[in-house]
Amino acid sequence: MDALALGGLRFDDVVTPSPWSRPAFAALLSGRYPSRIGMGGEAERLSGGELGLASLMAAEGYRTWAVLSHPFLDPTSGVGEGFEAFRLVVDHDRWPSSLSAARVTDAALEQLDEVADGPFLLLAHYADPLHDWAPVQGFEFGDPRYTGALEGGLGMGDLLRGRQTWKEADLAQLRAHYDSELAYVDAQVGRLLAGLTDRGLRANTLIVLTSTHGMQLFDHGGLGDSQSLHDELIHVPLLLSGPGVDPGLNEVAASLIDLAPTLCAYLDLELPRSEAHTSELQS
Repeated sequence: MDALALGGLRFDDVVTPSPWSRPAFAALLSGRYPSRIGMGGEAERLSGGELGLASLMAAEGYRTWAVLSHPFLDPTSGVGEGFEAFRLVVDHDRWPSSLSAARVTDAALEQLDEVADGPFLLLAHYADPLHDWAPVQGFEFGDPRYTGALEGGLGMGDLLRGRQTWKEADLAQLRAHYDSELAYVDAQVGRLLAGLTDRGLRANTLIVLTSTHGMQLFDHGGLGDSQSLHDELIHVPLLLSGPGVDPGLNEVAASLIDLAPTLCAYLDLELPRSEAHTSELQS
């Protein structure tokens, strides 16, 4: 991800309109606030999904594929609208304790094998850093001398129940486990980018890297997502790399809802008049 940032355009002041996955994902694809698309509160289904980015691109002849491993993004919620293929590769029996990033990359590379000469949209969603962090072989960052309760990782419930007793060494180990899963995902992103290169697609592909939300690691007493609007939950990364994108740093304040209309402008796709946005990321 750092290498992608060095060669691309990085935005350092982007916020998500929701601190949990489903409404943030829907807002990212639609360019609309969750409250405008039926995703306010605990709503289960997207409304107006036909106006999303995938539908607009499909109507213009793009192949549209999504590969995901987060069960909360099930297509029955409407977030799969407009995708020709919307593949969930999660192991429901083992989620969230099992790692899934390699399966996401494997499935994404299979979709890339279907690329002919036409344009495509491929969305690969990596969910491993969301829950139940544990050390990943080859990506261990914890103190090798640590022998406390978090040595091999704990589930979210156990972490929350022990929140009053964790010492700094325990919290350092928790952060190390989170970094371990993040590094594992980073390696899988690298595999996907290498797959684009191997297939001769990288030079002519716009790559967007972002996140639906951030993560709390007891920064303000909370753990995980969806519990607050602190910066660690709503500040998200955004990187663009590809044809016509000059590398650099953009410090303009923006939201994930700005991404869809900006991509439409980049691709010369016309937004429906009633959904046109005046707030777009500056190039």
